[in-house]
Amino acid sequence: MQVTAKSASARTTRSDLLVLVVHSKEVVKFPAGYEKAGKAAKAAGDLPSDFRTSCTLYPDSKASSKRLMILSIGDAPESEKLRRCAALAIQAAERVEAADVCFEISSKVASSLPKYCGDARIGIALGEGFVLGAY
Repeated sequence: MQVTAKSASARTTRSDLLVLVVHSKEVVKFPAGYEKAGKAAKAAGDLPSDFRTSCTLYPDSKASSKRLMILSIGDAPESEKLRRCAALAIQAAERVEAADVCFEISSKVASSLPKYCGDARIGIALGEGFVLGAY
């Protein structure tokens, strides 16, 4: 496994899997190409809300990623939960043999993290989760 950190928008970067980590009470804004699939998942009650629950969507039109995984961090985000979400995302990527994975933390999750979870701590949690998920 090779991890590369970029500050580019995950939603526009080409990838086999785009992972969106969302807050349980968040209204998800779906990336381009996933609007219809997202609305259908919402109508069916398939969007995740509890910690570690997820759903995978496939694009209904041209999109930058082949599939979208929406992964809930629950309603009380913290670095440990973020680490566990990263591990789940890597395991999902391995199941579908994704060569490229983009990982995005929603702004609601980022703003809900405790103050001690600065950028460095978030980066460490993600790195640890990626390694543990690939183990």
